[in-house]
Amino acid sequence: MNKLQNSNLQAEKLRSAYQELESLRSKFTAFFEKAPVGFLLLNQRGMVIEVNETLCQKLNYDKSEMVDVPITGFIYHEDQEHFLQNYKPLFKNPAARELQVRLLKRGDERLPVELIGIKENNLSELLKYEQQDILLLATIDISQQQEIEIARKAAEQKLRILFNQTAVGIAEMGIDGSFIKVNKRLSEITGYSVEELEKINSHDITYPDDISFQDKLIAELLRSERDSFELEKRYIHQNGKIEWVRLYSTIVRDRFGNPLYFIITVVDVNDLKEAEQIMQTDSEKIASQNEALREKEMRYRLLSEVSFEGILLHENGKVIDANSSLLRMTGFDQEDVEGFNLLDIIPKESDRQQVMEKFSKSYVEPYRITLRRKDGSEFLAEIEARNMDYNGKHFRIGAVRDVSEKAKTEEALAFTEQKYRTYIENAPNGFFVADGEGRYLEVNTAACRITGYTEKELLQMKISDLVLSEDLEKAGEHFQSLNDEAFRTIDIRFLHKNKSVRFWNIIARKIAENRYIAFTQDITERVQNEKDKFESERLLDAVGNIALVGGWEMNLETGKAKWTRETYNIVEIDYNEAIPGLDEHVEFYLPQYREMIQEKMKALIEKGIELEFEAELKTSKGNIKWCKASGRREMVNDKCIKLYGTFQDINSRKAIELELAKHREHLEEIVKKRTQKLEEQKAELENFNRLFVGREFRIKELREKVKELEKRLAQEST
Repeated sequence: MNKLQNSNLQAEKLRSAYQELESLRSKFTAFFEKAPVGFLLLNQRGMVIEVNETLCQKLNYDKSEMVDVPITGFIYHEDQEHFLQNYKPLFKNPAARELQVRLLKRGDERLPVELIGIKENNLSELLKYEQQDILLLATIDISQQQEIEIARKAAEQKLRILFNQTAVGIAEMGIDGSFIKVNKRLSEITGYSVEELEKINSHDITYPDDISFQDKLIAELLRSERDSFELEKRYIHQNGKIEWVRLYSTIVRDRFGNPLYFIITVVDVNDLKEAEQIMQTDSEKIASQNEALREKEMRYRLLSEVSFEGILLHENGKVIDANSSLLRMTGFDQEDVEGFNLLDIIPKESDRQQVMEKFSKSYVEPYRITLRRKDGSEFLAEIEARNMDYNGKHFRIGAVRDVSEKAKTEEALAFTEQKYRTYIENAPNGFFVADGEGRYLEVNTAACRITGYTEKELLQMKISDLVLSEDLEKAGEHFQSLNDEAFRTIDIRFLHKNKSVRFWNIIARKIAENRYIAFTQDITERVQNEKDKFESERLLDAVGNIALVGGWEMNLETGKAKWTRETYNIVEIDYNEAIPGLDEHVEFYLPQYREMIQEKMKALIEKGIELEFEAELKTSKGNIKWCKASGRREMVNDKCIKLYGTFQDINSRKAIELELAKHREHLEEIVKKRTQKLEEQKAELENFNRLFVGREFRIKELREKVKELEKRLAQEST
C-alpha cells in the first residue's frame, strides 16, 4: 500500500514538473522578447524565423517586416560576402566563431554588431517551433566599443609623439633605479643609446657625489613623505664629460598605494651652469651670459609653446603668462589673459573653492574642474600645479588639459563595464573566474547562492574543494581540455556548503593565459525530476496491474485536492475537471453514510485514527457504486496539514458478497427446516423410549409379584 501511495505522490510531482516547464517556457519567451540584447532565430537557409522586439527597435523595423526574410537583406552589402562565408560554419559550430558585421537600419543607416551564435535543438521545443535545427544569433551593439577603441588609439598616438619628440628627457625608472623606458632626448643628453640606457641603472651614469642626496629624496618618495622632488645633478656623459641637468621626479603607485615606478623629466641645464661659473669668474662675460640665458629662456618658451598642454603662470590667481596651447583651448588672446583673475573663468563656486584650497600646497595631484571659454562655452579641464619661487616672489605654474572627450570615453567605458557587471551579478547562473590552479578569483551572487558560501569564502577556495571526490578525476580532465577557442560543457556533482550533493551543468572556457571562466547552473532538481519520472513510470506500470485502485491527497492549508487518474475514473469525473473539496467530496456518498464518514474524517484529522470505511456513492454520471476509502494524516509542528490515502472501487466484490449472503440465507433456511424435522423425530424417539422403559419396569414389577405369589403359595401348601 505504501508503494502505491508513493507512486501517486511521484505522479503528482511529475505533473508539477510539467507545469513548471510550461511556466519556464513562458518566462523564456518573455526574456527573449525583452532582453537587452537583440536576438535572431535562423534556419539553415538563412531565413529569419523569429526576431525579438529589442532588435526590431534598434533597426527601426516591425517584426512582420523581418520574419520570413533572408538575413542578408539586413546586412550591409560590403559585409554580406564575409557573412555568407562564415554562416554555414557558424551554424555547425556557433560557439567557435563570432562575426562582426554591419546591419542596415531603416534609412540605410549602419549598425555595427557582433554576432554570437547558439545552436540548441531544445530551443525549438521551448519556443514551440517545428524546426528541429535552428540557430540563435545574439547581436551585440559594438558601435560604442569602436568609438572608444579609436579614441584610445588616438590618445596613445598623442602620448607616443609627445614622449618621442619632446625637447625634454623623459624616462620610466624602476624602484631599484634601473631605466625601464627612455626617450630619444635623454639618450642625447647622456650620450648613450636608448637600448644602452634601458640596460643600466641610474647610479651607473650619476656623478658619485650626487648619488646619496638623490637616494635620500627617492627614499622620501617611497615613504610618501613627498609627492615629487626636483634637484640639479650631474650625469657622466658617455664621453666622460660632466653634464648638469635639472631632474623632476614623481612616483606612480597602484590603486592600493604600492609604488610601481618613477617618472623622471630631465632638462639639460649644462649651459646654465656654465654661465653661472662664467659670471662668478669673469664679469666681462655677464652680457654674453645674459644672452645665453635669454636664449635658454627662449628655448623654454618654445618648449612651452609647442607643448600639447596648456601652461599657466599666475600669482595668487592673477594670470602673468599663458602659452599658446592654453590660449587656443580657451579662445582668449595674450592681451586678454595678462592681469586676468583665474577665478573669473571658473563658473562653479565649488570648483573655485577647490582651486583656492590647493593654492597653499606646493604640489597637487591632477584634479578636474570646469572652465569657461571666451565665447561662454564650458569644458572639463584637468589641472596639475606646483609652486615656484623666482627673484623673491612666489608664483604658481599649472598644466591645463582639456579632458572633455577623455571624460566621455571614461564614462562610456565605466558604463559598459557597469552594464556587463550588472548582467553578470544579476545572471541566474553562477559565474566563476579561476586561475590555472583552479583557485577562484571572481564570483557573482548566483555562484554564492548555488554553493551556499559567501563571496569571501569562495575566493579562498579551489574547484577541488567543491567537487565530489568521486568526480575529481572527471573534473580534472574537463579542466585540462579547456582552450580559448570554444566553450566546453560538463555535468558533474558538487558539494553544497550544507554537505548536500548537487548536480551542476558547467559551461567553461579559457579566456587568457592562466584565466578561465565558467557559467554554472544547478540542475539537481532536473536530475531528480528525471529520476522521479523514471521511478514514477515504473511504479505506475505496477499500479496498472492493480484493478480499480486510485489515490487522493487533500492539502488542508490551501484547500486543494489531488487525485490519481484512477480516482477520476471511479467517480466518473473528466480528468480536466476541478476536484471537489473536502466537504463537497462527502456529498458524493449516499445520505445514510455521510455522518459516519464525517466522524471518521474528524477522528483522522484531530486524533490521527487511520481512516477506513466502505460506503455507497453516486458518481457524477448517476451510477451507484460501492467504494472503499483509507487514509492517513501528515503533521508539521503538531498541526495536520495534509490527508492522503487510497480509493478503491469494490462494487464487483460487494456484488459477490451480496450473492454469497443470499446463498448463506438459503442454506440457513434449509438447515433450519432440517433441524426442525430432526427435533420432531427426536421427540418421537424419546417418547417411544419412555414407553419402552416404562413397560420394562412394569414387567419387572410383575415378575417380582409372581415370584412373591409363588413363594406365598408354596408356604400355604406346606
